[in-house]
Amino acid sequence: MKKDKYIPRINDTIIKEYLDDFTAIYLRGPKWCVKTYTSEHFTNSEIKLNIKSQSEEFDRMYFANSKLCLETGE
Repeated sequence: MKKDKYIPRINDTIIKEYLDDFTAIYLRGPKWCVKTYTSEHFTNSEIKLNIKSQSEEFDRMYFANSKLCLETGE
């Protein structure tokens, strides 16, 4: 989903507030309630662990230098 086609949601304000205080947040809810699209809207990058190639690459990077994988870029 393209960020320019994102439809604002009620929870956006809450998500923004949490992201100001925390590096990562956990979105939980039933299937098909737009969790993925909402979270993608707020990210600069993503790793989808259900895609084998991305999961394996993340594992290699994480075990090589876990602190580097978790940096916020600040």
